[in-house]
Parts: sequence; structure tokens; C-alpha cells
Amino acid sequence: MSLLDKASLIQIPSGYKATKLYSVVPDSGAGDFTFARSSTGSRVGSDGLIETGVAIDTPRLDYSGGASCPTLLLEPQRTNQQTHSEDLTNPFWATSNVSVVANQTTSPDGNQTADKVDYGAGSGFIRNLVTITSPATTFSIFIKYFDFQFIQIMTSGDVNHYANFDVQNGVLGNVGSSTEAEIEDYGNGWYRIVAKFVSGTFAGQPRLYKITSETSGWASGGGDAGSFYMWGGQQEVAAFQTSYIPTTSSTVTRSADVCNNAGTSATFNDSEGVLFAEIAALADDGTNRTISISDGTNTNQIVMRYSSTANQVTAYITDGGVITAQFNYTLIDALNYNKIALKYKVNDVALWVNGSEVATDTNATMPSGFDELKFSRADGANDFYGKTKQLMVFNEALSDSELQALTTI
Repeated sequence: MSLLDKASLIQIPSGYKATKLYSVVPDSGAGDFTFARSSTGSRVGSDGLIETGVAIDTPRLDYSGGASCPTLLLEPQRTNQQTHSEDLTNPFWATSNVSVVANQTTSPDGNQTADKVDYGAGSGFIRNLVTITSPATTFSIFIKYFDFQFIQIMTSGDVNHYANFDVQNGVLGNVGSSTEAEIEDYGNGWYRIVAKFVSGTFAGQPRLYKITSETSGWASGGGDAGSFYMWGGQQEVAAFQTSYIPTTSSTVTRSADVCNNAGTSATFNDSEGVLFAEIAALADDGTNRTISISDGTNTNQIVMRYSSTANQVTAYITDGGVITAQFNYTLIDALNYNKIALKYKVNDVALWVNGSEVATDTNATMPSGFDELKFSRADGANDFYGKTKQLMVFNEALSDSELQALTTI
């Protein structure tokens, strides 16, 4: 018998329709999730291109990073404060010693909508006109190399608000002390460059300078004339970037993803079992992001979550409103995919992570009345925002060898 034959519920992102995410097991449909999002969204499709306009209430199965199999993407509500995200010729984008030519190459969504930005010799920049006024603001844009290698995102309000990028080789350079940054490969020469202004003086607008090297300092534009392709500007009042939100003449808000209500009382065993997930966080953003089995209340539930503590996974069991077992374990990196399993049985509780048993409890009672699995806490709070490759429930407490096999990377 395969280990998976013992599972009472298996969610491997594959089948879906509006308002529904299908589970592989059980085949009766009892394990399917109810899905809601009151706006359109975007995802990376199997062809590697960004697909905008994923319909309202439709799950997003995402192939980011060149993945061969999709992951379930669940994100919080966000607003792109930049208008004209794909039209850098619009006056919303101010320039100095820069000219912009519209629609010069294929953009990351496969359309001929990416603009060519030509910088003259010496200093020059292009900037959007949304001023940064609050902590934890994230600016991102897609860049493709043409004939100039280095670019800087900075603001005029703080000398520590800058990040440098080698857009020919996809390398992150110097970053200011009040800034966090990353560069993501979107294929076909496109990179999404991201600067997160997390502290300091919040004033000015994000500017994109042509710079002489990835080690250049703040506002050090200069050098020979050169060009880049640009597309898809986004500015979010948050500590991390989310999937692309296209805009035209006004700001656009993408609603939060909600994915809950899988299973019935016949799906779960109250007395013993295993909750398993292969998941990755979107960021260490200081929030609790929860997956739970419960009776619909916080009084009786099995919980697995990324906690508000950086890189920490927390698992606990609540019986009659009392926490009878709880574990906290620090991961190497919560942004990577981790395989996590919580085994629960009277006086036999254990947490397994990436092939190793990391915590045990031999003095725990079990709750009862389980009838649903949620990407949230039992009461609907602390939604799980992240990426999920697989989620399973087993109605028996698996052996150590089985748990090791289940959670091995």
C-alpha cells in the first residue's frame, strides 16, 4: 500500500473552477475547498507568462520560478497605487534626461506592450508620481536589459533608500540600510526588481537611475547613454510585494484570497491523525498564517501556522479551549518550501519538518467534533497567505518511518 493510500484528504493543486478548488481525495467531492476572491487577479501560467485577469472567485494555480507543477497562490488584499503601470509614456511617469518609446518589445505577459527607456549621457531618471509617506512601502517594476547593465531604485527623501541591480545578469548589488531588495527572474531576459523601504524618512518618489555599477551609492546616476525595457510598475503600502496588479487611469485593488471549508465529519478522525503541508511563506511579515482542522470554533482545533516570529513554524492542539500541546520550531527559511507534519494522538504528539522529528509531547488530550479543513484559523482569522504544493490529512498516527518519508525534501 502506498503511503498516500492512507490519506483521507489530499489537496494537490490541479483542478478548479469558479468558487471551487478540487481535492484529489476523496473523490466524492467532500474534500473540495470553497474559494472566494471578489476581484480579478494574476498568476504565472504554465507557459511562463504572467496571466492577468484571472476571474473573480477563481483559484490561482501559479507556475512562478519555472515550476513544472503549479502551486496554490493565496495572497492578502493589496492596492497598486501607481496608475498607468504599463504606459511609461503617460505624464504620470516624470523623466529627466530620458525619453520613452512605447510598445517596443514583448512584455512578461506575452504582449507587445513593454516600453524602451533611453537614458542620455550623464545623470537621468524616470519616476512615478506617488510619494512614499508611510513605513513599509514596496516598489517593483519589470526590467529587461538592452545595452546598459546597472540600474538603481531610490527615493529623494532618504540617502538609505536605494537598491542597485545588475539587470543583464540578474544580480542584486548594494542596498541602503533602510531598504530591503530582491531581483526575481521571470524568463526571456525579464527581471522584477523590488525595493522595500522599511524605515527612515518617508518622502519623495521612487526613481529609476541609470548607474555606473551595482556598487554605486545613493543617487549616483551617470555614465554613458544607455537603454532598458520596462513594464509593470507597482507600489504597495506593505513590507513585501505581491503578484502583479495592472492599472490604467486609476489605482486598482486585488481582494484577498479565501480558501476554506473542505471536508465533513466523515473526513477526519478526532482521536488520531496527521496534518501535513508542503508550503512556502510569501514573506516574514510579522503575521500568523494558519492552516487548521476544527469543529468550526477555536475551542477544538489542530493548528499549523507560520508565526509572527521570523522563520518560525508553530503547531498546537486545542481541546475544549485549552492548548494541550504546542511546538515552536525555527526553519532555515520560511520562504523556501518546507514539508511539515503534525502527528496527533492522545499522549503521542510530534512535529516533523523536512525529514526530521523536531518536537514531541507525551502528555496531551485530543479535541473532538472535527468537520472542516481551512486555510485559516477555525474562526476564519489568521488566513494562510503563501504558496502550497500539497496539503494532506491522515486518519491515523503514522509511524516514524512513514513521517520521515512524508516530510523528506
